[in-house]
Amino acid sequence: MSSGSLDISPDADTFRILVATDNHLGCEEQDPIRGNDAMRTFEEILVIAKTANVDFILLGGDLFHQNKPSRQCLFDTMQLLRKHCLGDRPISFEMLSDPSTVFHARQCCNYEDPNINISLPIFAIHGNHDDPSGSGGHAALDILDSANFLNYFGRVENISEFCVNPILLRKGTTQLALYGLGSIRDERLHRTLVSKKVSWARPNQDPDQWFNLLVLHQNRTRHSLVYKNCIPESLLPNFLDLVVWAHEHECRIELEESAEGRFWVTQPGSSAATSLCAAETVKKHVGLVEVRGNNVRLTPIPLQSPRPFIMEDIVLEDFARDLPNRSDTVATTSFLHARISSCIARATVEFPRPAGIEVGASEWLPLIRIRVNCQGYQPPNIHRFGQEFIGRVANPDGLIQIMRKQNTGGSRRTKVDRLVLEVDEDGTENRTKIEDLVKDHLSTGNKALGICSELDLADVLERFVSKGDGRAIEEYTLSRLSSVQAQLKAADNVSSDNIEELARNSTQAYRDQQADENTREEQRLQQERDRLQALLNAEDDKGSESEMMGDDEVTQPAPAQRSSTTTKRKASAVLNLSQPAASGQNRSRPRSRRQ
Repeated sequence: MSSGSLDISPDADTFRILVATDNHLGCEEQDPIRGNDAMRTFEEILVIAKTANVDFILLGGDLFHQNKPSRQCLFDTMQLLRKHCLGDRPISFEMLSDPSTVFHARQCCNYEDPNINISLPIFAIHGNHDDPSGSGGHAALDILDSANFLNYFGRVENISEFCVNPILLRKGTTQLALYGLGSIRDERLHRTLVSKKVSWARPNQDPDQWFNLLVLHQNRTRHSLVYKNCIPESLLPNFLDLVVWAHEHECRIELEESAEGRFWVTQPGSSAATSLCAAETVKKHVGLVEVRGNNVRLTPIPLQSPRPFIMEDIVLEDFARDLPNRSDTVATTSFLHARISSCIARATVEFPRPAGIEVGASEWLPLIRIRVNCQGYQPPNIHRFGQEFIGRVANPDGLIQIMRKQNTGGSRRTKVDRLVLEVDEDGTENRTKIEDLVKDHLSTGNKALGICSELDLADVLERFVSKGDGRAIEEYTLSRLSSVQAQLKAADNVSSDNIEELARNSTQAYRDQQADENTREEQRLQQERDRLQALLNAEDDKGSESEMMGDDEVTQPAPAQRSSTTTKRKASAVLNLSQPAASGQNRSRPRSRRQ
């Protein structure tokens, strides 16, 4: 494998960090065509790291696609780590913090272990796919950590209240505080952050002389202040300099200023397509982050090995002239076959086989997805549709997706709601989650639980169903039972006649506390909705006035899409790193971040 031309100049004071997220090793591993896609790209990332002479790799979660990866997947992963991460290359930085405060089960970084030679350190957090679960609460990353192949950090034991301790690293005169926060259910983490139950430890001496980097694995949206199933940037601490945002699969690798201008954000995106959605069509990248002093530069590095992916949306109504007979499924199928063939030809032109990577013929077959709005037409048989394209595409059984008219409930959506739909590309805003059904079912009539909270049980059920954690319900029930028993022991006048009533009262008090927290959140969120709606209305008024005056620019770009003029002005005082790559981005701290 070849990673192309990279700046590999050594610098005694500059951290060189390769950031990658959402590798999803083991995804589609049973597929005879796509089974090795994620593993092939992960090896390319390791080769890029070695070629670029980085100090370490930072992985943002979802290294594995399954909570319990197969033996074959674990074996292949460990083989790659053994091949590319072991060696005699010296490590040019040192760790200053106490390992017991940042690592779950180790007493030192793996490169400091005298029993193994690590040439390429890896620091990794877990994601929502490979989070800790089951008896003992271990994650798949614990296995790699125990084998000394990587350093697993960012784990939280008590979600209700916790402290995030940084890994303190030093290279020459540059000091780096590396914060990690593994995946936590967004609603729970949002509630904990709003309640100010999360503390962030900082270095004791000269905290402002440290560059503060956070990697987290949570939902992120363009207008994230409105929702509680994601983490708004406003809830993150002010002292941060750079946030590596994982979990979102769309690649937005370039540095973006946060919504309030306090820090920079990079969203590397997934390294391999795990679903056939629009976010996965964006060109895949990893990022080379260079930190010197309090300044940062990010150089996007395009990945060469991800499989080509072409996606189109078609409304059959727009082609009524070509399809006059709406009940003729043969004509509709032939029309869609022609569109698929056109996409295959387009993929051949737009995605030539990379010269520096050994890729077999089947490994470069394109992924094709056409989303078809068949309203008014008889849809084709999707089960037999792709048979004609076997051997020409990588996903013959998933070439088309029939889109249905979404039910909006007859209510008129506000402008903010329409913005939500633009962000939610998979239509997930209308999906009914199993935990919501459970919560609604248990909160009606006389079905209320005795010692368990319906809100907590929804979280536990999600672990049981999605993560395969067979003991999740048992462990939670025993935990709640112990809590209620402790309260009953501390209470007076407990007898066999009133013990059940006291237990229910204790549980109801716990529910009321959760309800109060949710109410406060909703009030704050409503204020943010009103503020955002007012801003949008003001922009509309300004745009209407500009159109009347004949101005070219109507509205100011959103913070995530600001013009390069603003970027260059803020970066003018940046220390010039050695031999900057043409595609790199130098960044000083956003001016409004701190005085």
